[in-house]
Amino acid sequence: MAVTQGLGIERLREFTSFRNLSEDDLLILSSRMQVKEARRGDTIFLRGDIDSQDIFLLSGKLQLIAEDGRERVIEARTTVANLPIAKLRPRQYTAKALTNLEYFSVDCDVLESLQDNSQEQQEIEVGYGVVEMSDHADDETLEMLHAFKADMDARKFRLTSLPEVAMRIRTMLDNNDVSVRQIADVVNRDPVIAAKIMRAANSPIYFGASKCDTVQNAIIRLGLLTTKQLVIGFTLRDLFNSDVPLLRKLMTEIWQQSSDVAAISFVLARHTKLYDPEEAMLAGLVSNIGVLSVLSYAQSYPKLLENEVLLRQWCDRLKGEVGAMVLEHWQFPDEIVEVARGCEEWTRCPSTRADLCDLVLVATLHSYIGKRRQPAPPRMDQVPAYQKLALGKLTPELTLQILVEAKDQISQAKALVAA
Repeated sequence: MAVTQGLGIERLREFTSFRNLSEDDLLILSSRMQVKEARRGDTIFLRGDIDSQDIFLLSGKLQLIAEDGRERVIEARTTVANLPIAKLRPRQYTAKALTNLEYFSVDCDVLESLQDNSQEQQEIEVGYGVVEMSDHADDETLEMLHAFKADMDARKFRLTSLPEVAMRIRTMLDNNDVSVRQIADVVNRDPVIAAKIMRAANSPIYFGASKCDTVQNAIIRLGLLTTKQLVIGFTLRDLFNSDVPLLRKLMTEIWQQSSDVAAISFVLARHTKLYDPEEAMLAGLVSNIGVLSVLSYAQSYPKLLENEVLLRQWCDRLKGEVGAMVLEHWQFPDEIVEVARGCEEWTRCPSTRADLCDLVLVATLHSYIGKRRQPAPPRMDQVPAYQKLALGKLTPELTLQILVEAKDQISQAKALVAA
């Protein structure tokens, strides 16, 4: 491999990792940069390598080969080529030159140090006191998301599917001519769902003057829209399961967390009267739905299943965009798709008006009270969603008091979906 010295500042700025660095830092990097050449067929790095170098492609094409033989091609000066190549450690791919090419490498610790210094100088207060993060923190996320989408487009991976009974109910309810009896007939074909619909209708949340003794009467009490939302919620529980112990553990945690968020969203919606409570409950339930597809995809990377910390990082970084992809695939309303996309985007503030995602974000923050989270979530009063939610202009402490007083309602709402 031939080596040449130096690289222009403007060319460096084309790469995402260097865009926020100062000119002085770029000058130092540029003067020390070694541009390397590789011939077609040369190996740049091997799958399983644990090195400290971030690789950047300057010209030509690179082939990435996964353990199971799957291949990706990266061409210089494309969006994905503006990111470090296969940044994850240990390396998940073997990289080979598909053509003659040029590349350079930077020690990742040095680059991270420069980025941290740049961020300290450039970070600004936005909205309600939340620090805006620079783009470089998402390099790995973009790389992983690109691989995820590429495999999905190549039909090497499929997004999580909505359970069949939920699909049938939703399709029927989209037909204005459907009758309650027809809906009841479909629900009765699934004894577990039928029992949950009966339990919901007779729960303290919906309980009427008399007890419902048939699914048809239960649907009449609940209403068709609530029935649809509850059926979808009930069927989601079965998706959060796996034969792989680590995946089963993580899925159980996510379901319990989603159930907490759904129940608190239900109560907040009732209190604020901004959204239908059942819609808010369903939005809370699917806020983390992207984790299912991320964990399913992770099974293509056996070494990930041996590294719980890295697997959790994958889930945290990808669940928003992947969750939005899943809900779009399920043809959910745009507002609920946005809930998944912004599920823990604390600085999110697309407008001054509160939306469903804002409500679920506040519910999520409340669900973390008393739990250890890394990184720790921001204070309630630092989050734009809380400021917009119009909770009677209450302080976070008084809002928490409302939820304490509504403890029974939250328990009842959680009982509807958690079992």
